[in-house]
Amino acid sequence: MGNTKPILLLGNLLLVKSATIARIVALFIFLLPSKTMTSPEHLRLIENLNRTLAATEMRIADRINRALARAFLELEEELRRKYPEYQAQGGLVAYQRKLLLLDQLKELLNPASGRDFRQDFEELLRLADGTGIEMGQRLMEISGEDFIRATATIPLDALRYAAEEQTRYLSRYGDEFASKASAAVEQALIQGWGVARLSKILRDQLEVTKKRADIIARTASLSASNAAAENLFRENGVEWIQWMATIDSRVCRYCSARNGNMYELGATRPPIHFQDRCFIVPVKKKFFEKGLIKEDWIRDHRAKGLAELEKKGLQPDYGISPFERASGLESAPKPVWKP
Repeated sequence: MGNTKPILLLGNLLLVKSATIARIVALFIFLLPSKTMTSPEHLRLIENLNRTLAATEMRIADRINRALARAFLELEEELRRKYPEYQAQGGLVAYQRKLLLLDQLKELLNPASGRDFRQDFEELLRLADGTGIEMGQRLMEISGEDFIRATATIPLDALRYAAEEQTRYLSRYGDEFASKASAAVEQALIQGWGVARLSKILRDQLEVTKKRADIIARTASLSASNAAAENLFRENGVEWIQWMATIDSRVCRYCSARNGNMYELGATRPPIHFQDRCFIVPVKKKFFEKGLIKEDWIRDHRAKGLAELEKKGLQPDYGISPFERASGLESAPKPVWKP
């Protein structure tokens, strides 16, 4: 019987080499596709940071709404005191009585005019900017890329301007409340309603104004966070971004249409409508050109969004969005890639 040691040694060597090669191949497969393009890991990160951002929005919006409620209570107290007096003046027509009463209440009619909300919005935008930078950095880390860490945030002048703009939006809704309050007072005087019924109508209208304050806070924070992420991507040579929609029963026609699409950096970014909840993910062109893309996962994510939309009896809208139309654009941005 011959010596079998050389054969055994050769077999063991092959086994060792095969195991090493298998590990290298497994590591190569793990690093390339999962560390380049959009993946479930990206989505989990976006969802976690979205919850952080939402908590900040709720805190600031709650503070604003408490101030609106306090202003309304002042109006309601004054209304209960003065309304019966003008209601009893039968010698004047309702319109005249309304004018006299509203003149007495004019300083209280707009619940958004009694306080400067700029500090609230400045705080919200600063926090949203920081969240956007954190999100951008971590998304790039997941993609396995070296990147320049951002140190600059929103310039102070830009921050103040943005906060003033959100305050103006809120003030417009306060003006709308004042206009509807004026109409309600006149109707109450004509119909002979008591102050309790009038107060109920005004309180319902206040709830509408408070909901709009929530919408303003959400839209402003998402705009700031996505802008911060976009600036970070630009500093790091990112050429494209991928649109990622939040998939649930609230997904809209515009965002489901863009979900998973890739666009040139700067061509578009959320929000494109009020209460938009989408985010952008960095995409380097070289990754795409090398075929390092999880197309099946992206298509599945997109299909889930379209299915949620279909449950509501809606179809995706591939056209220009409300905010894009308001900014003067005539057509929707063209994607460089669609799933």
